[in-house]
Amino acid sequence: MLAEYGARMQPEATPAPDENARLLRDLTARRRQLVEARKAERTRAPKACLPLVRASIERHLRHLAEEIAAIEREIRAAIAAARATRERARRLRTCPGIGPATAAALLAEMPELGRLAPGQAAALAGLAPHARDSGKWRGKRFISGGRKPVRDALFMAATSAAFHSKSRFAAFQGVDP
Repeated sequence: MLAEYGARMQPEATPAPDENARLLRDLTARRRQLVEARKAERTRAPKACLPLVRASIERHLRHLAEEIAAIEREIRAAIAAARATRERARRLRTCPGIGPATAAALLAEMPELGRLAPGQAAALAGLAPHARDSGKWRGKRFISGGRKPVRDALFMAATSAAFHSKSRFAAFQGVDP
């Protein structure tokens, strides 16, 4: 069935990711895991009644901070290692709210970015509204699917941009630009 689809539709070939792209994807995934672990520990910390437990959580938080910093150094090195990746990261960082972590996540999780139409990129990120219609009945539009790490990174970038008073997105938070 897939062979017949390929023969009929003749889709454009997608190049296999190079070693640096795979490295960047693995590093950003590991950073995401460590950040989630840090979030869980920060949630536990206020509930720790015993000093021994509180001290254990604080040690773990320090260790997680060190690991996150080390992974971020590796991510910066992976981005700097490839001229095209470095240039794409620089261009992404010109957008309000896009910092190093978001740029790395977009580069790692959406390598097609820049070669897609805006609607295609929105659908891949899980941000394109889908209709839930049947016949004459019109349901609500909703977003779903897509690449959750991309959606999460873009949410954080949008939040940051909305709270920056000089950003054109500040109007969404009631801040005058």
